[in-house]
Amino acid sequence: MHISMFISRKVNSNMYYLMLVAVCLYVFFIGQYIDEKNTSLMAVLILFCGNILFSIRYHRSTSVFFIIFHFMIFLFILSRPTIAMIRGDNWQYYFTDDTIYTCLLILLLSLCGLYQGGFFVRKSSRDRAYSKTKIQSMEMKKALFIFTLICIMGNLWAEVSSYISFTGSYEEIYIAPITNVPLFVSIISGIAPFVMIVYLACNPSKNKSMVVLGLYVIASVPFVLMGSRNVIMLRALFAGSYFILRELCERRKKWIGRKEISLVVMLIPIVIVALGAMNYTREDKDIPSNSPLYLVEDFFYKQGTSFDTMIQTVEYKEKILTDTYINFSFGEFVDFVLYNGVSNKVLGTAELEYGNGIKKATISNNLAHRVSYIVLGDSYLEGHGRGTTYFSELYLDFGYIGVLFFNMLIGWLFGRAIKFYRNSFFQRIILLNILLNIFLTPRMSFSSSITFVISYYFWIAIIVIAMIYKGIELFLVKRNKRAKVY
Repeated sequence: MHISMFISRKVNSNMYYLMLVAVCLYVFFIGQYIDEKNTSLMAVLILFCGNILFSIRYHRSTSVFFIIFHFMIFLFILSRPTIAMIRGDNWQYYFTDDTIYTCLLILLLSLCGLYQGGFFVRKSSRDRAYSKTKIQSMEMKKALFIFTLICIMGNLWAEVSSYISFTGSYEEIYIAPITNVPLFVSIISGIAPFVMIVYLACNPSKNKSMVVLGLYVIASVPFVLMGSRNVIMLRALFAGSYFILRELCERRKKWIGRKEISLVVMLIPIVIVALGAMNYTREDKDIPSNSPLYLVEDFFYKQGTSFDTMIQTVEYKEKILTDTYINFSFGEFVDFVLYNGVSNKVLGTAELEYGNGIKKATISNNLAHRVSYIVLGDSYLEGHGRGTTYFSELYLDFGYIGVLFFNMLIGWLFGRAIKFYRNSFFQRIILLNILLNIFLTPRMSFSSSITFVISYYFWIAIIVIAMIYKGIELFLVKRNKRAKVY
């Protein structure tokens, strides 16, 4: 009886969703036919809201990360045209009609793919307990906790050093490294997030998790003081995601209660107003004397600049796809293979600049640098940029089919995140590494959340932790032998 009811409910939800998609596609193409872009935008917004409502109604227990990702899509992509439409402003700029409709169709297919991947083929799974962590000894957990704190403090040291060396223009961050710390501090700073993730994958107590994640977020404050918001947003989202995972997976301990919810609800508007004010302070402009609501609206509108980037990448498609282009969606992997130190010497390839530079703008597989140079010219070399968005990368690399497929892959990950976290210690480490960056994907590269596997710091962290584990294991063996002798 229970199974038949579940199947019936599942079939009905899928059927209703397909009907919603059909209606949205109809409205979209009607808008295109009558050349009313606001109508086509409304089709995208209807499906956006439908995704959230359907996920809450039919998949409440696994929809949290799916909904957070949708919020980030609205923040970075949909907010600008939506606010402009409500204002009655012209959000269509000076681009061709084909470009505008292409971008809106990309978004429509992306939203459809996210829902399908996350919930359309999802099977019911029984609630199960955690698999045991590979790190069982209390001595190892204590050592890992201390090592994690040391690494995060090293990260804070490096960021404070960057701030001290900072001369006042936030564009400096994107031109060249400005930190000046000893090599040892630089290494422990670099491995900090990966060491922290291994520790968090051991399922430490709530208090210890709060200490570690709290310090991790605080360590990004120097970035905020330099005018960069992305780092603290990512770290705060990761901290929240970890608490959500533990809340959904724990059977005994309550991780998110009324106090935590009240704190978040109280902080969100304050943080949004503060981040909105940063639009002006980081460029040495006076903050408008309007109401805080104006700063909230202004924050969302200006964060939606990635929608402009998306339009520009489609508009200048022919200029972007030069002979040196291979793949943007996995561009960081391609550039790592082609332009690392070994390849420079063996294959004679060029050495790419650290930040903005001509080589990165012309021969790399980094869409952010290519489109920024095309759009901004010399201003790009001074540290300005347009950024990228994974929607554009997927479209340029794989077309509409690729947009649908790879968004299904992202949705599939969100739909099974809780299951992955419960399954094994190894899967917890992989999932947490992905969650470090995935929520910023709407304004980053598609592969940005998985590039940790080619990070030297990731492998250094794994090797160091393995050495610590082995050292403690040998110590415990010797201690036990001595105990038996006596």
